[in-house]
Amino acid sequence: MNFFQAVGMGGRALALGSARWVIFNIPLLFVLNYFFGMYGIVWTQVLADVLMTLVSIIVYERFIAQYKS
Repeated sequence: MNFFQAVGMGGRALALGSARWVIFNIPLLFVLNYFFGMYGIVWTQVLADVLMTLVSIIVYERFIAQYKS
């Protein structure tokens, strides 16, 4: 998110930040709480961050590929 803010793409940074909560964090809270209880809630943050890192790498590489060609 910080990279896209730095290059003037605040909309993309906002989309990534919102996706972290809406797509990953909130649904994982319910799912992991159901299966693992309180321990699932604790691990939600870690899992959401790992998944968001993968998504961010994909978005970043597509951005870089646009400017290389």
